[in-house]
Amino acid sequence: MTSHGSNDIRLARMLEVAEADLNAAAGGTPLCKVSMTGTTGQSVKYFEGRWAALREVARGADPVECFRRWREDYERHVSQDSGAAWVHYCAGGVDALFELVD
Repeated sequence: MTSHGSNDIRLARMLEVAEADLNAAAGGTPLCKVSMTGTTGQSVKYFEGRWAALREVARGADPVECFRRWREDYERHVSQDSGAAWVHYCAGGVDALFELVD
């Protein structure tokens, strides 16, 4: 079992990587503009979801509960055919939280 401190360090590192990946994928374009583009925006939404989910945990959300909520949102968006941007966004969050709690 890892200590609380090492979990904090792991979260901080994952958040750093998620932010760098998001910035690289967006290429300096504001996220609101990227999300309006075609397929390029979809990969950005995935990285945005990873970052957003990890930020929730960094702000104090329980990682397991957060994972459960993101997974439910992902499944809802898939079943309702909400569109690729929402599916990619939620998938990014689910993946990041799964890695965190694993």
